[in-house]
Amino acid sequence: MNFLDNIKMGPKLLASFIITALIAVAIGTFGAIKIRTGDEMDTRLYEKMTVPLKDVADMMQYNQRLRVNLRDAIISGDNERFYTRYKEILAKCEQSEKTYQDSLLTDAGKAIFARYKEAQKRTLAAYETVFSLAKAGKKDKATDLLYGDAYKASQELNLVLDEVEKSKLDLAKVTSEENTARANSAILAMEILMAIGAIFAVVMGWVISRSITRPLAKGVDMMNEMSKGHLGTRLKMDREDEIGELAKAMDAFANDLKGMVDGLHQIAKGDLTREWQASDAQDEIAPALKTVRANLLALVDDAAMLNKAAVDGKLATRADASRHQGDYRKIVQGVNECLDAVIGPLNVAAGYVDRISKGDIPPKITDKY
Repeated sequence: MNFLDNIKMGPKLLASFIITALIAVAIGTFGAIKIRTGDEMDTRLYEKMTVPLKDVADMMQYNQRLRVNLRDAIISGDNERFYTRYKEILAKCEQSEKTYQDSLLTDAGKAIFARYKEAQKRTLAAYETVFSLAKAGKKDKATDLLYGDAYKASQELNLVLDEVEKSKLDLAKVTSEENTARANSAILAMEILMAIGAIFAVVMGWVISRSITRPLAKGVDMMNEMSKGHLGTRLKMDREDEIGELAKAMDAFANDLKGMVDGLHQIAKGDLTREWQASDAQDEIAPALKTVRANLLALVDDAAMLNKAAVDGKLATRADASRHQGDYRKIVQGVNECLDAVIGPLNVAAGYVDRISKGDIPPKITDKY
């Protein structure tokens, strides 16, 4: 996963959230499509298989009413009125047949419906013959035909209608089972997708987390070492993100700090040749070291000056303590006082020697130094 180390933190985190969101959208879209498909199949089950069962029931009822109407026509002798009613019932039956035919989806269903139409054609032909006989006044023959061949034809028609109804029920059952299987398949697919999405999100989070926490832990260890004065640790991270930039900055800081410590060791050994330059206007370390060096150089200059004056016999020479601050000033003042304490008796002794050289014997020295 080194390529992740070269991607900035913002794009890296944004990409992980976008990928997670896309996975969620994909799962949601897949689920929505499956739900829509299931809804369409349920609608198909209702419109093409459940509703048509009513048409089948109506067809059964109308065919039965046609036969009953024919019987009533023979009994009453009012053939014209019942024939008109016969045509009205037949028109309603044909309307139900058309609606049912529009709902047919399979070749098997269409074949059974074709058989129904053939059986109905034979039955209606027998009914028309019965009406013709009744209208011709041949009531007995009409009755024999009604309960004979016409009855047999109507019974065959009813058997085919039973098959029509059964074929639609069987298709509805198969469709329902297919819908159930499709729903179970969709649920399983969504569960798999959710599991894959969850695993992918966890793995991605773990990878990105490790790419952040591991180098940060190394950085914390380095800072702890530096807080103890151990300046030899370096991160040496080869990555281009913000953590890599931070690691390079920390290594550079450690190098600079090590250089400063080396300079302090030089000062401790009395080597004041190294100079420090501030990196910018906000730099506080280099100016402080520069001030330390300047103060020590001033002490060295005053010590050298006093040493030269003593060699030259200029015993009254003193260093200017006002040039120094704090303990540095105390050192210079102490040196001046030391010189005063040493040179005072020497001046007294020199005066006595000078007087003695002139034959003037001075009194005994009673001063204590």
